[in-house]
Amino acid sequence: MIASTGPVVVADQLPDSYPTKKISLEYQAIYQKVNNEPARGAFGPYAFDGWLVLLDSAKRALASGAKPATPEFRTALRDALVTAKDVVGTHGVYNFHPGESFGVDKRALVLVKLVDGKWKLVQ
Repeated sequence: MIASTGPVVVADQLPDSYPTKKISLEYQAIYQKVNNEPARGAFGPYAFDGWLVLLDSAKRALASGAKPATPEFRTALRDALVTAKDVVGTHGVYNFHPGESFGVDKRALVLVKLVDGKWKLVQ
């Protein structure tokens, strides 16, 4: 089976220059430390990436001068979310545009192959 997936499942097999390698390895190490078991699935890293995009957007919304818990802040946060640029996560580098809700470009796309029950990077 060959699949296209996020790079977090093969992070240790990626070249050091890969844009998501560092944060993927950091995520895996922290997950292991907190849960006393390795991260196995893709859903936790997707949620973590969502947190990274939200954190980036909240910082930019605050920098706009809008006060939290106001309609102006909600507007600033929404505007920041749909214009996030180069937020590096475990599954990709996120760039959003109004009307574009996926936001992941091809820089972090990998092909993996299931070999003896483990994901292997297809070179």
